[in-house]
Amino acid sequence: MKDSQFKNLALLALGLIILAAAFYFLGGFDAFKKLKTPEQEQTWRESQELAVAQIIKAGSFDACEKVNYKSADGTDYKIVCRNNVALNKAQEMLDISWCAKLDGQLISKTDCERQILAEKVAKEKNLSVCNIATNETIKQECLFEYWFRRSIEENNHDLCNNIKIIELKNVCIERTHVKRLLDNPKRGSCDKISANLKNDCEIYLSILNGEMKKIEISKIKDTEVVFENCYKISNSLLLDKCKEL
Repeated sequence: MKDSQFKNLALLALGLIILAAAFYFLGGFDAFKKLKTPEQEQTWRESQELAVAQIIKAGSFDACEKVNYKSADGTDYKIVCRNNVALNKAQEMLDISWCAKLDGQLISKTDCERQILAEKVAKEKNLSVCNIATNETIKQECLFEYWFRRSIEENNHDLCNNIKIIELKNVCIERTHVKRLLDNPKRGSCDKISANLKNDCEIYLSILNGEMKKIEISKIKDTEVVFENCYKISNSLLLDKCKEL
């Protein structure tokens, strides 16, 4: 073998030794050792997700900050942890300040605040609860919940007139009439119900009083067809009650 060939082989061998050493000392060897089988990968992921679930159960928001795990589909479990703890705290404490800690993507801050205020005003029955809303829209929705619940409890749809937003006031009046109808159908009347609900009301009372059959069987081209008249009702509350008759 010529000297030049020998030198080239020696240089190649030396290069491989240097490359292997660099691979080892820069952590490549450790990375290689950490390669997992599919079963090991699955077990590891399950352990990570279980750890996050335990943090959520404990309700430790600060502990969520230490989570450093993303699922196979890229879901960031730090955000999942923060969202779940914050939402649970908001619901347990009826405290909308926790809604502000949500990411606003996986869980809406607005929906959280709307839900918490609705529950809080129902529990405390205090109009001033609505004043802590972070914007006027949520405040008006909270006021709607307050006056609607009072109108139901006192069986007085005139209380709905305290609601400023016309659309919400009309919903309050309609729901109060429907609740009254469902609670005491024998004294029910469709006279004061708005036009878009009046037809539902009349169908419901007609079926209830036996003036209209709940189920009718007709023949179309020698084929028997079953018609359930309850399904002519669009209002979900009346429809469900009708199906129970």
